Amino acid sequence: MRVSIKQLKDKRTQAALNELFSLSDYFRFPLLIIIFLALPLASLFFSPNRELIAFFCLLSVIGTLITAVLLCTHKRFL
Repeated sequence: MRVSIKQLKDKRTQAALNELFSLSDYFRFPLLIIIFLALPLASLFFSPNRELIAFFCLLSVIGTLITAVLLCTHKRFL
């Protein structure tokens, strides 16, 4: 059975994507935490509005807690 170059490239691409997505499971939780913690810091630099800073701080705390609960209860979900 002959395999074309296009089929080989497709198989290699699919294997690389599968490996990338399996690795991303390990980095998704810390990445979400960094994003949620970066929101209040970014608002400090871009807006002097205290209500907006407080909103982003609250959003980051809620997002971090939800992410932590999801990680602890549904590892496959994350």
